[in-house]
Amino acid sequence: MITRLRIFLLFLVGVSTPIEKAILFEFVLPISVNKIVTALLLGLVLLQWVVERRRIVRDSTNLWVVAFAVTLAIGYVISIVKGVGVPSLSLLVYMVTSASVLLFYFLIANVLTTRRELDVLLSALVVGATLTALSIILAVGAAEEVTTKTRVGGIGAEPNLAGYNLILALAFCFSLYFSTRSTLRKTVLLGAAATILGGVLFTLSRAAYVSVAAMWALWMARFGRFDQLRYALPVVFLAVGIALIPPQFFQDRVASFTSAESREEDASIQKRMGVNRDAVRAFASSPLVGVGVVGFGAWAMREGTRGVGYKPGLSIHNAYLAVAAEQGLFGLIPFLLILTLAWRNFSWVRRVARVHGRAFPELSQLGLRATFIQIAFFGGLIENFFQPTVMHKSAWMLVGLATAV
Repeated sequence: MITRLRIFLLFLVGVSTPIEKAILFEFVLPISVNKIVTALLLGLVLLQWVVERRRIVRDSTNLWVVAFAVTLAIGYVISIVKGVGVPSLSLLVYMVTSASVLLFYFLIANVLTTRRELDVLLSALVVGATLTALSIILAVGAAEEVTTKTRVGGIGAEPNLAGYNLILALAFCFSLYFSTRSTLRKTVLLGAAATILGGVLFTLSRAAYVSVAAMWALWMARFGRFDQLRYALPVVFLAVGIALIPPQFFQDRVASFTSAESREEDASIQKRMGVNRDAVRAFASSPLVGVGVVGFGAWAMREGTRGVGYKPGLSIHNAYLAVAAEQGLFGLIPFLLILTLAWRNFSWVRRVARVHGRAFPELSQLGLRATFIQIAFFGGLIENFFQPTVMHKSAWMLVGLATAV
């Protein structure tokens, strides 16, 4: 019974994770599908402890996630004491989201028990990402005009967040594709990959474009064979996707970081570079504990920094700088160690599968999964340079998968 419940909930988790816009109702705080599913997962983990006597998965990552959570709590206390100019309800939403995503790490790490369950989760993530990509494509098709100011993320909410979730699902899709012999499944998965990549392109997320290219490069390097057509599939999809997009708004978006004239007109890159410079200043002003979670905007305004669009609650579009500025070294060190340990776990599974995979086919399949999840994780590491991904649920899901495998 618990096994069936676990598979059902993992499917719900996978489908709902990319669908960030699904708010069911508001009761003091917005209650989303993701938060409901997280609560159900928590109930399942508690049930496992009672019925199956399962212990918490032991991994050194757990300690550093707890340490990071402590620094987050300290950061929120600093923000409350100093005042960040953010409404109390909004600050409460930030706090609840922080607790939810970190809890999600522990739940994913402790729920998965078999490769079959992992495959259910990855398949469901592909389903959710495909639906999200379709909603983006349809929204763009229905729009009279698409510009950098009118980008859409469909049911994936904000376009950059949607792009982040979609590039992860793209790697999961190919993980399933290369492990099935069914022609029907391969066809369905290729169709899903094409749709997801189309969704990535239509988000007009420059960070997602760069990350997809980096993921493809790592993919080829991981397998070590550049002459096989299958490694060119993402590039083929990319070329077809670009050909299908109305050229003007896509070219304008690409030109915004390849052309000095377009960059000046768009101004978003210059603005973010200015924010990043001020984030370094914020870190230097309080290197141990930072200026407080969600406190950068208020700090910048108190210091007399009047960049374009500066306001309380301003996000730093670089996850590493955001943690450094808002949580200081006490937050940055655990954060970097969490990422390092997750990478190490994926690499360890790959090495063991490479050595013993022929004798144990199941281990070989797990190694393939770990390889592609690591590629998705690498894409996330690249996105960290351009997006405030620390509070992305899917980012902590990847760390949870690294602990679970």
